[in-house]
Amino acid sequence: MEVYDPLLKTESPRVGILYNIVNRKTNQPAISSNTVLIDEYVQRGNPLVPLGLKLPIDQLQAGDYRF
Repeated sequence: MEVYDPLLKTESPRVGILYNIVNRKTNQPAISSNTVLIDEYVQRGNPLVPLGLKLPIDQLQAGDYRF
């Protein structure tokens, strides 16, 4: 995934993400993350932060989900 924030061009704030995996049929959250800090991936002067995460999909039952 990529995170974009134009403030990253001039500042170096703390950056974190949250994600939810939601069951498409019930619209109920199946997995919700805590804040994942991604400061170490920020490149000074670049508003785009490339990022790869391993999602805990082994915890999901069979079905259709939205990330």
